Amino acid sequence: MFLNKDCAQMMHLLKIKYKQKKKAWKADFGNRRLAVEAGFIYNIYNDIVFLLSTPLKARNERYFMLILRNCLEQVIIFRYLEQKSKTNPDIFLDYMGDNVDLDAICEEQDAFEILKKLGGNRTTQYKNKFYHMAKEFEDTNCDTSLYKFYGMCADYCHSSYYHSIGNIICKEKKCKKENILAVILVVLTEFYAGFDVA
Repeated sequence: MFLNKDCAQMMHLLKIKYKQKKKAWKADFGNRRLAVEAGFIYNIYNDIVFLLSTPLKARNERYFMLILRNCLEQVIIFRYLEQKSKTNPDIFLDYMGDNVDLDAICEEQDAFEILKKLGGNRTTQYKNKFYHMAKEFEDTNCDTSLYKFYGMCADYCHSSYYHSIGNIICKEKKCKKENILAVILVVLTEFYAGFDVA
């Protein structure tokens, strides 16, 4: 798959931003904010590169959408962190789990609970409630909000087997490239916009 001009330009800008953040992080290696920002850029960029290396066919559409849904989710988290950092610079420390009670985790017997405490429950200053997180930086009721795109993508992914079965029944061999490119552009532009709040 090839990116259109807008997406390719955004990828180029991300590459430049990554080099800047990585250089700044190397100069200040203990800086959690720079580590998180560089890490987000690295992962978003490489998720898109991975999609570019995957043939865009009806049988693969589900994988594209699952990855893009995850990207949109991560962009919401990133934008939230950037917004909250204006009043709470320690939010990046919390994101990285610096507030995790390691003693309590070492005493935990249930492996599932340990994973939750190190994963989704590692933060103490916020929870991954995407609607509430998105409200911190945008009007979530707007038709073009990041949260609405995330919601549409999540809904598609929740029904991904249904859509896949429909494609099999209809013997669909192509997926709509323009829809995939539109979501990629939303991911890239919304992600890049997060750097403007700092």
